[in-house]
Amino acid sequence: MGHKQILDLVAELSENNIDKPPLIIELAGTPNSGKTSLINELENVFGRFKIKCKIICETAQYCKISNKKSPEFNYWTALETIQRIMAVIDQGYKLILCDRGIFDALTWLRFYYNRNLIGESEYRKSVDFYLLSRWRQFVHYIILITCEPNMAIQRDSAYKEFEKYGTIVNPETLEDINNAINNTKQKYESFFNRIITYDTTKDIENIKSEIKKQLYEYLLLYMQ
Repeated sequence: MGHKQILDLVAELSENNIDKPPLIIELAGTPNSGKTSLINELENVFGRFKIKCKIICETAQYCKISNKKSPEFNYWTALETIQRIMAVIDQGYKLILCDRGIFDALTWLRFYYNRNLIGESEYRKSVDFYLLSRWRQFVHYIILITCEPNMAIQRDSAYKEFEKYGTIVNPETLEDINNAINNTKQKYESFFNRIITYDTTKDIENIKSEIKKQLYEYLLLYMQ
């Protein structure tokens, strides 16, 4: 089936399955890999087909903690995301898309641990908290989108304008983030239903189209 046929069927099924809880998908990965733009495109598509979709925006933009590399920043954003999901999970949505969530929180914990910003005891206890089944129930699928640091920098609007690296968007930090992503996926993948990884370094638009197709098919299977 084509995209339109799938989405028409999803819209019809969603009307007939009023009480079915939402499919929850987290999008995580490298900064500037295409996550947020993809979510915006998906929101427009689902709106056109009248499929009730809730976007949980990246909570980092609302955090008042100035140091984005501090563990406190990660704790704040992770807990804020959890409470935002809890607030809408029973509001009749058929799909909830999270721009970063539990997997992302685990990734940043690994980033801090790798950089010796938190000790092993805090790291282990925090991981155990994030991996509680109470929170993991809020993630049915994880779409992990990565790209190489040089491409992430090229896509950064601030770098394009000022040709200066940012706090996060710089070669060293991006490399460390990608390492933390790989560490986290390797160690904790078995705790989640499914993690699908895409690399947008070379062909972001075609990869985004592939992700959309797979997401539509997941949603259809879930609604049936």
